[in-house]
Amino acid sequence: MKTRLILGVVATLAFSAAVVVTSCTRSEPSAGNGAMPEKQSKTHEISKWEAEGWRYEETVGEEIPEAVVGAYLASDDARVIGALARTADGEIIRRRFPQDEELFFVVTMDGGEHGTYCLVFSKPKPPNKPSEPISEPAPSLGADPEKAQR
Repeated sequence: MKTRLILGVVATLAFSAAVVVTSCTRSEPSAGNGAMPEKQSKTHEISKWEAEGWRYEETVGEEIPEAVVGAYLASDDARVIGALARTADGEIIRRRFPQDEELFFVVTMDGGEHGTYCLVFSKPKPPNKPSEPISEPAPSLGADPEKAQR
């Protein structure tokens, strides 16, 4: 049997805020295979992402032993990346990370009824690529498509 786990994280794009919802599927025990979600330690996730070139910055919320990875959030275009953690009592902890000079990556760890916490990573933003020149001018809006092709 599978259940759908939905976690929300906030990202600000341009001047407007948008909620980015990341979902993942998590296996529940079943009579067929008895599989449980693989539990990951904070240390394991930090090592894994540091090997990919990310630098561990901080933990948002309190670490929950034997949590599973619930969601990942990263955006090259968002001006701000948000991390959202939840305590066992339902209290929400939010942190915002402006992406002025660095890109941020958030791993949300799900501890079920014990709450969630986030691992926050960063790496320098790559330099902006110069835009490539357009070889042909685009047709203007409302133009006749056949005339635009000539």
